[in-house]
Amino acid sequence: MKSVPTIAAASAAGIVAAALAPGLVLLIASGASREGLEAMLLLFLFGAPLAALHMWFIGLPLYLYLDSRGWMGWLQVALAGFLVGVVPLLLLALLNRGHVDLGALPRLALGFGGPGLAGGLAFRAVYGRRVAG
Repeated sequence: MKSVPTIAAASAAGIVAAALAPGLVLLIASGASREGLEAMLLLFLFGAPLAALHMWFIGLPLYLYLDSRGWMGWLQVALAGFLVGVVPLLLLALLNRGHVDLGALPRLALGFGGPGLAGGLAFRAVYGRRVAG
């Protein structure tokens, strides 16, 4: 296992990437307008705590476990990051069956899975390969 500072830096990179991803998409879609920038900052402020909870309680333990088994290449990290973002949303949708618009689920899954994917890849880029032993 890597050092605590390396894990902390990788976690911070993942959290920032996951929190910035939706805002950057919105900023680009708005043509880099002032309103788009304000919305991006708000999304970051609300997204960072959510990304941190996903990272610390789901993503990091999952990554460290799978990495200890040698199963975390780039493709696996991307898939795991997407799932870390989507699974809590799907669980909430299942618990709230009567009030969920099923047509909105694919958009919501992309909206939550995309930042998870970005966060997972940023984490892996900073964390690097596993140290044997």
